[in-house]
This record gives sequence, structure tokens and C-alpha cells, in this order.
Amino acid sequence: MERRAQQPGDAQQPGKDGGGDSPPPPQPFLEVTCRSSGKVRRFAAGTTARYALHAINRKLEPEAPTALHVEPVRDGEEPVSFGPNAALANYGRGWRLQTVTVPFPENRVQTTRLKRFQIQASDKLRRQDDSRVVESS
Repeated sequence: MERRAQQPGDAQQPGKDGGGDSPPPPQPFLEVTCRSSGKVRRFAAGTTARYALHAINRKLEPEAPTALHVEPVRDGEEPVSFGPNAALANYGRGWRLQTVTVPFPENRVQTTRLKRFQIQASDKLRRQDDSRVVESS
């Protein structure tokens, strides 16, 4: 009987028993849905909830409500809140991570716009005063 040499593809790979029931490998990142913007942000496994909130809130439009915390949610289940130092985690099939926000009262948005306008106006006046000082010298 003739034996042939073993080819690299012939060897069984460790952990593969041919059953096909093993779970897929975990993703190297977690996705968090921002409820203010509707965008999905990706974070590396082990990212703290505090950093995720910082990164999400930093990219929001000025009028959008900021995220207060991140929670995994699943239909029919009680949401789980992450503390600021907790690492984001995947809770498995059917769970998704999302931010929790409290909408701004309408007057707070108007106040923010008014403050922004006041800052722009004061900067403009300051530049005019600076140019007058230069002209009179």
C-alpha cells in the first residue's frame, strides 16, 4: 500500500471537530447606537462606557440631546445600565447597545443659541475695539 505525503490542507485544525455547533468567534468591536443621531459607532472590546459617551457626544450636532449613559437592551428584557468605568460588553444574541438621552427642553435649546449669538457678538465687538486701538496708534 502506498502512502502519500500529508499536505498542509489535510491536517485538522485545532477546535474544529466538524460538528458546526460552535459559536462564531467574538467580534473585535462593539457597536453602540446613538439615539440622538441614529448613527452606529464602533468601539474596541474593553472600551469604557465613559469613553464611549465622550466619543459619541463629541460628534453630536449642537442642538442634539447628549447621551447620559449606555445600556444593552433586548425586547422583553429589563435594560442594563453601564457605570462610567464599566467596560462595554456584548450580552449575546438579541441584545444591542444604545445610548440613553433626555431631550432638551425647548427653552434650553433657545438659551444655547442665544449664548452662542452673544459670544459671537462680543467677539465681533472685541475685534472692532482692537482695530480702533491699532488705527489710533
